Amino acid sequence: MRYGFALIVALMLALTGCSTSYDPNAPMADVAEVRADEVEDWVDKVCAVMIDAGGPLRTKPAAASADLAATKTNLVTYLTKGSEALGAAVKRFDEIGDGPAPGSKRLVKDLKAAVGELKAAIDAAIGTAQSADPADPAKFAETVMKAGTDLEAAVKAADLDVKMRAEFVDAQKKAPNCQKLDSLK
Repeated sequence: MRYGFALIVALMLALTGCSTSYDPNAPMADVAEVRADEVEDWVDKVCAVMIDAGGPLRTKPAAASADLAATKTNLVTYLTKGSEALGAAVKRFDEIGDGPAPGSKRLVKDLKAAVGELKAAIDAAIGTAQSADPADPAKFAETVMKAGTDLEAAVKAADLDVKMRAEFVDAQKKAPNCQKLDSLK
C-alpha cells in the first residue's frame, strides 16, 4: 500500500504559514530568532505526527498466496493498524495546537480533514477486506482488488492541495523530524 506513504509525504508538503509571535521590547535580531525557533519547534511536531501516522502503513502486509485466509488476516491487520495510527494523528494535531504562525490553524484543520478522509477510506477498505471469502479464490482476489481500488480513489480525492508558504520552508529544513520525514520519501 504505497499510497499510504504517498499520502504522508503529500500531507507533509502541505506545511504553510508565517510567524507573528514577538516580544515588542526585545531587540529585532532576537525577535526573529525566537519566531524562527517557535515555528521550527511547531513544524517539527507536525512532522513527528506525520511520521507516526504513516508508520504502520510503511510495512506492507505479508501475502501468503497459498493461504488466502492468512493473507486476509494480514491485510485486515495492516489496514486496522493504519486506521488506528491515522486516528491517533488527528488527536495529536489537537494536542499540538494551532502553532505560532498565521495560517497554522488552517493547516492543522486541513491536515486533520485529509487524515480523517484517509482514515474513513481505510475503514471502508477494512470492511471490504473482511468480506473477502478465502474459500473462493477468484472472488477473494476481486474483493481485495476492490478494496485497493477504492482506497486509491480516496487517496486521490483527499484534499491535499494546500499551498506551501516560504516561511515554513526554512523551518522544515531545520526541524529534525521533517528531515527524518524527507528521508522516508
